[in-house]
Amino acid sequence: MGKEKPTDSLIDVVDIGVVLLDAEQRISGWNLWIASRLGYAGDLLKNKTLAQVFPETSLSELQPMIDDIYQMACGLDSECEETSSAKGEFADIQRQLESWHLVVPDSADPLQVNRFTFRLLLKPYRSAKGEHGCLLQFSDLPLLGGGEDVASIIENEHRMRTIFESARDGIITFELNGKIASFNKAAAKLFGYSDLGLGDMSIFKIIDELSALRHQKDLDVIFSNWEIEFNNIELTGIKSCGTTFPVEFSISQIDNQRDDLYVGVFHDVSERKHTEEKLERLAHFDPMTQLPNRSLFRDRLNQAIRRSNRSKKSFILMYIDLDRFKVINDTLGHEIGDALLQQVSERLRLCVREVDTVARIGGDEFTAILEDVSDETSAAIVAQKIMTAINQGYQINTHEVYVTSSIGVAIYPMAGETVSELLKHADVAMSDSKAKGRNTFSYYTDELIEASSARMEIEKGLRTALVNKEFYLVFQPLINLEHGNVFGAEALIRWEHPERGFVPPDQFIPIAEETGSMLDIGRWVFYTACTFCRKVLDSGKDSFQIAINISPRQFADTGFYDFVHHVLNEVGITAHSIELEITEGLLMEDVEANIKLLNRLSDDGFRISMDDFGTGYSSLSYINRFPLNTIKIDRSFVQGLPETLDSLSITKAILYMAKGLGLDVVAEGVETESQKNFLRDELCDLAQGYLISRPLNDNDFLEWLAHYVK
Repeated sequence: MGKEKPTDSLIDVVDIGVVLLDAEQRISGWNLWIASRLGYAGDLLKNKTLAQVFPETSLSELQPMIDDIYQMACGLDSECEETSSAKGEFADIQRQLESWHLVVPDSADPLQVNRFTFRLLLKPYRSAKGEHGCLLQFSDLPLLGGGEDVASIIENEHRMRTIFESARDGIITFELNGKIASFNKAAAKLFGYSDLGLGDMSIFKIIDELSALRHQKDLDVIFSNWEIEFNNIELTGIKSCGTTFPVEFSISQIDNQRDDLYVGVFHDVSERKHTEEKLERLAHFDPMTQLPNRSLFRDRLNQAIRRSNRSKKSFILMYIDLDRFKVINDTLGHEIGDALLQQVSERLRLCVREVDTVARIGGDEFTAILEDVSDETSAAIVAQKIMTAINQGYQINTHEVYVTSSIGVAIYPMAGETVSELLKHADVAMSDSKAKGRNTFSYYTDELIEASSARMEIEKGLRTALVNKEFYLVFQPLINLEHGNVFGAEALIRWEHPERGFVPPDQFIPIAEETGSMLDIGRWVFYTACTFCRKVLDSGKDSFQIAINISPRQFADTGFYDFVHHVLNEVGITAHSIELEITEGLLMEDVEANIKLLNRLSDDGFRISMDDFGTGYSSLSYINRFPLNTIKIDRSFVQGLPETLDSLSITKAILYMAKGLGLDVVAEGVETESQKNFLRDELCDLAQGYLISRPLNDNDFLEWLAHYVK
């Protein structure tokens, strides 16, 4: 017979009768013992008074005891509400009726009645809403203190119901066939249903992965293992609108008389998943360009190697470095530099296929993995496409920026069979592109790795060469071609490596520039050359000018101006004795800033010379803006004089232009009398070369100077 009652399974399993009266002394709950013993259907008890349910039973003894329970409970509650002992005193209130005769109509024959005699225990209780009620406990035997146990059961049930409803996680109980038996408000809200919306639904409808189980024959076996297999696992929840979301799910079997009832706890992990995805992206993608970072790149390169080994097909690794990016970053600021990197990244993406990988692995360094591209011709097409894309101008705020790139190409497996080897060899090839003048690409070869090893040895040696006094200067005389007298000398650095021996300047100076060690080396050169100039003047020479090469690193140093004046004051010479030699490339890197600094130095008395004129990319309109005093004709033009027509034409053009601009001209590498005579006849001012003297150390130079004859 169906029952409609609020009590739960715990109160149903006790072998005594329980009836609950609410604050209005109406029946609010009962257990199975009462319903089965007295033969009442649930709808006859709900919200009725005892007099209505038992009209033929005398309540003369019982009613006063019930009223007394309410009065004592209310009185104690008002007096002891704030005291710690209130709960204990409330639980001690009880009344007992040893024998109560109950007359109940027979359920089979309403004209007949059944008579029962029970022992009654009356105790107060509070409902889940905090209202006072009365517990009536029916027993066939002496109570022996059992009333406290039943009261505790009811109190625990209310407590558990409160916890159940106030839990932040969704809680659902369901049967073996998946039918939902009960749920809390959090569960309804979690899955997008109203407070009653989950009633009579199946657990399979709201959990995607479990829906496949509805067709399994051995559901009881599967469900019995859920407590082990489905503990804090992530599944897919289905909301009422059909959208899905990640949910953490745990399941346990309810330990009661039913062995087919389960309880599931559901926790929405959408926010956690979103956070995990953000952390995952931060761990594997560059936040500025959104390209894969070094970590993800290495992983993808590993995958490409494995796929290549299976398919027996080669692939290409490209190492891409922006040329002179540091100059842009330093002069225009990091904000412009960052914006440039972002635009370069977008162009790189468009140059490759979706299946390829483009990554940013350093400041201005990028890589590209091109799978199923196995020959140099195909690699060249992609490399040229990348360079063309990068070389186009960039409009960033109010600045129009230009940048080029140098690319190294390594082909797997010829260029290496591991991630480290491929990356190293592609880097070596990229460095070769830099050495060739930038804005080009190079393939990795075995010869390049030998050159790279030598470079690493030089780089390692540069770290200690200055401290170990392995550098020294030599001085090559400059003479005035018209009068034949000694005008000055050019200071040239030399390096005697303790193991490699003599290292040519064209091998170590570019490396010193790239590694930054040239700044300290350049300061040593300037100080040592000025000291030598002082020594020449002290030897009796009335005037003498020393030409000192200034590296781009020194020129870009904000302390360069103060440094050179400090040295002059310490050594005791004037700026008129110093000629600063700079290259065309240095002048063109930051024209406006260089003009400003050169004007300051020129105003102080320094002579300014442009070295190796004609070998770079000078614009005559720019040269006219610089405060130059001298240009030097490169030895490559002088060597062909006067027989070679090209050398003859170029040299005459340079001399004619220089005279028009009011500049002195120095010819380098003069080795024959015919060269010297031609240059003098064409009004070249100064010359240096082996015909005059090879470069000399300071003592040998003073000896040569003392015996020099015009």
